[in-house]
Amino acid sequence: MKIGLIDTHLARQQAIHSALQPTRFECVPLFLSRQVFEAIDVHGINLLMVGAHAHDMPGLSLVRTVRERVGPGMAIVYLADGQADTETADALNHGADLCFQGDIRPPELLARLDALIRRFAVSRAVRASEIQLGPYTLDRQNRSIRLRDVSVSVHAREFELALLLFANAGRVLSRADIELALWGRELSPYSRTLDTHVSRLRKKLRLGTENGLRLRAIYGQGFCLERVMEAVATH
Repeated sequence: MKIGLIDTHLARQQAIHSALQPTRFECVPLFLSRQVFEAIDVHGINLLMVGAHAHDMPGLSLVRTVRERVGPGMAIVYLADGQADTETADALNHGADLCFQGDIRPPELLARLDALIRRFAVSRAVRASEIQLGPYTLDRQNRSIRLRDVSVSVHAREFELALLLFANAGRVLSRADIELALWGRELSPYSRTLDTHVSRLRKKLRLGTENGLRLRAIYGQGFCLERVMEAVATH
């Protein structure tokens, strides 16, 4: 996988290059903002890392420009210069998917890049305008769910969770994958936020034998939306 890197912070550049060199990632150095779009078209980069200062324009401006032109298909990582939470919030609001603060630690860098790539692999399946599975219909444009043509009221985050699960029906999604897709970060291991959302969604959608689908928690792995008959056959 090719990663584009544009950053004026030389020490950070070198740290990222060194961390990526022995891995499956290929780092493509960039110097001007116009080179970013050339790299996307010519080099086929799949992920872009943008420093707070990107040579000919502020990093946040470049993040926003890339997101507006390329859309949601490009993973963008912002490299903050400071530790301020406001800088992270600004980066995410401008279109970044992930933000690094402070020194680059290779193990963390590689782990978080892998998680981001998994998140994008999972979310690609969510782009269909409508998903039909059993008696359920999910309308992405109107952000609505119908069960046997009866509308089911869900909150925004619950809809995102349902969309993710239905688009990946039959596939086990790890807690990390779901948390990154919904919140943009992994939650505390002590957090019950995801479990609460899963429980509410299960009740609201009446997932179970009566409707042919169930939402199963798999210990140590994550969650899986599966057809009841398929679930019975595997046990």
